[in-house]
Amino acid sequence: MNVRRVVVLLIGIIVGFAGGSISQPELNPTEREVADTVLAHVDAWNAHDAERLSALCDEEFDRISARAFVINGREEFRAYYEDFFAGAPDGVERTLDYEIFSVRLITPDVAIVDARYVMTGAPTNPPRTVRVLNTTVLVKKNGRWLYAALRQSVPITPENLDRRVPLDR
Repeated sequence: MNVRRVVVLLIGIIVGFAGGSISQPELNPTEREVADTVLAHVDAWNAHDAERLSALCDEEFDRISARAFVINGREEFRAYYEDFFAGAPDGVERTLDYEIFSVRLITPDVAIVDARYVMTGAPTNPPRTVRVLNTTVLVKKNGRWLYAALRQSVPITPENLDRRVPLDR
């Protein structure tokens, strides 16, 4: 890991979940293309546009949420988010504030993006704000970067320590 990425990662850890606008490290042109795809994802999410959101995903895309909810495939992803956006209770605004803290090219056609985000209007009762760590694998196909896999995790904090779920063995 180069010094620039270490510094950016440390700043991200120190700053934590301060909210605000999307921030990201200095990127080379290819890393910038990857980050632009992630930013397009955030824009589509905040516009509550499931069609545009799913168009950024590979057909074989899969997602595992922090609560181990699995979505397989672009169409299942689109259908899930159509319902998710339509199901917001009256008066509840769902927004996503995203901070990319690492873009790493594994090969010229495979990248990993690590980020953290704050979502308002999470589907809990009552709706609340959640903070999540996110790792996304993107693949380049036909000249476009697409989401191939997305993994979410909830950081361990004093507030959520008592919400741990035991793993079945």
